[in-house]
Amino acid sequence: MKTRIHSIRLIFLLMLTLGYTQANSQEYYQENPKAISLFNRLNKMFPRRYLTHTNLQYAFYHLEYYFKDSKDYEKYQAPINDIIKEMKEIKTTRFMSDITDSADVVSQKYTLSIPSTLIGQTDKLHLTYDRKKIIFHYESSNDIIRQKRYAAQNPNIKSEAEALLKQYIKRQGVKEQPVAYYNNVRYIRSVWDININRHSGSPDILTKGTKYIVPNCTQKDFDLFRNQFRKYIKKDHCYLIENDVYWQFEESCLHLIQPDGRSLSFCAALRGTDLYLLRVEDTAKNRGIVPRAWALDDPIWDANKHHDFKTR
Repeated sequence: MKTRIHSIRLIFLLMLTLGYTQANSQEYYQENPKAISLFNRLNKMFPRRYLTHTNLQYAFYHLEYYFKDSKDYEKYQAPINDIIKEMKEIKTTRFMSDITDSADVVSQKYTLSIPSTLIGQTDKLHLTYDRKKIIFHYESSNDIIRQKRYAAQNPNIKSEAEALLKQYIKRQGVKEQPVAYYNNVRYIRSVWDININRHSGSPDILTKGTKYIVPNCTQKDFDLFRNQFRKYIKKDHCYLIENDVYWQFEESCLHLIQPDGRSLSFCAALRGTDLYLLRVEDTAKNRGIVPRAWALDDPIWDANKHHDFKTR
């Protein structure tokens, strides 16, 4: 069995290296429908409390909500218990639970390993629920292909994103702001979370480009970018991050590596009726940074400015 998996892995790696993925409808992982359904229900119950990351090899869906007080906890107790009940009905290869129930403490922790029909796919689901918070984390991945930093094979990924961006930045009243992100600043990165070699010397620019503010926009405009960014995920070497920012608004970011090795990112966020758009490239190959708070005046994530924010 190990020999067979090793052979399949070599074939997958060869296909990826040769760039066959853009013409291949093969998906290397398929999210469990029940797990995604539970995530969507929680996301509807607790909007703007999430972070998702999807690419060719893996995806994860993360949500955290911290109850305001005991009344808030009691308000959601019944629907959350229904979700836990349905979660327990998911077919698993491994199920672990840690439940504490005493006079003052009620805590439930679950870890599920979920089977898949695809060779190499592994799925895990974690749920923590107590009187203070609920945390849901589901991830699906295929360990056979072991995603690396390959360049995107389909040129349409870049050209179509560029075309949509140009449609909006040509509108009347658009504001442009040059941006630059540095290697020794403590950002919470949004698109590609790699370890940057930090140093105490003068900051080096790793990513720079332009932020645009487009007035008189709606959710429909934001969804145009979100749908475009999602178009090639699981089909080519590109990365998608979608998340909330300080629980106030949502953003969507597409990240890819260009043929010359430099990263390129497109992002969109809707704040009120202003659509924020971002296009940035890195200045050092494969080291692009996009702060999670890029659409704010201060891109450095600071929980102290938002007292209801909980560190994730």
